[in-house]
Amino acid sequence: MLLNVAKIGASVGVQGEVRLHLTTDSPSVRFTKGAEFVVESGNRNLKVAGVRRRGTSYVVQFEGVDSRNLADEIRGSVLQVEVDIFSESDDEFYYAALEGLEVREIATGHTIGSVKSVLEYPAQDLLEVALTTDESAGAGRSTQKNYVFVPFVRQIVRVVNLQEKYLEVNLPDGLLDEVH
Repeated sequence: MLLNVAKIGASVGVQGEVRLHLTTDSPSVRFTKGAEFVVESGNRNLKVAGVRRRGTSYVVQFEGVDSRNLADEIRGSVLQVEVDIFSESDDEFYYAALEGLEVREIATGHTIGSVKSVLEYPAQDLLEVALTTDESAGAGRSTQKNYVFVPFVRQIVRVVNLQEKYLEVNLPDGLLDEVH
């Protein structure tokens, strides 16, 4: 699976260096000399020739990008790396790997929907669950609202099974009351 780790920003100086807008939580590990990235469009790869910190941001020089004009050509490109979504521990997940997982309610055994996205907030992250419109799911529940936000905490999300593509939730009372 390809994971987005940065977006290339403005050039810095005239030697082809660029500022990065990071989307990774480990830039010091990802951005080292010799590291290779896939450009999201898929038409090229970029290899880091040099990297330095400038304040709170990272400035990178890529091999073959040695002028401001060449740096401007790659501005806006999204850098990706290949990751194994199954290599994380039982308590750590790439959020992109959760998208599309079936969401099953433990209490009823019914599928309530699937993970549409994961929203990151300071207090806790939320799973945006696209609810199923199947009348048989959820004991005849009809849906006026087609989504619900489920806190991504251990007390609620009890099982995440990436291989079989589902997660099991113990929903708090009333969470689905607003949707029917």
